[in-house]
Amino acid sequence: LLVPDANTTAIEITARNVTLDLNGFSIIGPTRYAKPPTGAICVPFSTSATTGYGVLHSPPFDTTLNDYPPSNIVVRNGSIFGMGNSGIVLIGTDNKVDRVHFHENAGNGLVVYDGEITHSQASRNCGIGINVFHGLVSFNVSSYNLMEGIRIDYEALVTSNTSFLNGAQGLRILGSGVPIFDGGYGNNVCFTNAGGAVTGGTSLGHNLCDGTPC
Repeated sequence: LLVPDANTTAIEITARNVTLDLNGFSIIGPTRYAKPPTGAICVPFSTSATTGYGVLHSPPFDTTLNDYPPSNIVVRNGSIFGMGNSGIVLIGTDNKVDRVHFHENAGNGLVVYDGEITHSQASRNCGIGINVFHGLVSFNVSSYNLMEGIRIDYEALVTSNTSFLNGAQGLRILGSGVPIFDGGYGNNVCFTNAGGAVTGGTSLGHNLCDGTPC
């Protein structure tokens, strides 16, 4: 699927309980780089803010639930490349992204408010590689992104990922300030990230940070 300009969203999902299987195909936007990123340097042709997403699901906040509503959106099996903003944004709960590649998007590779991110790859995005608020992040690779390789805004289990050569931390867990709502990480490898290997969260062991167990 070829996207004509940086302000066009390729696929917007407005319903609940939707599975989008890309079946090995790609969503390709027009964003290109003056040169391939070197280390964690991201150099797009245009630095102006653009609004085109690869896949977008953004329901309104539910004041009755005091949360976003259940969405149950699944995106799998494909690539999202060169979008004017982020590759995927899924707001709402109970979402899943599996076996998707996010490359050279002008925003983040992936933003998921609540859900599972598995067996995916984020590289050379002009923001965060993989950004999750709540959920599970497992068996992913994040590299050469301008900001964090993997960022957790509240609580999540982060396990068996590799994050390297990003412009900020390899793994950053912000947490909520309340220990029982913090994130845990184990069996991850982080190396040569400009902001250090890991900040925040609770180590569950068996991590390797720049060649040292952490």
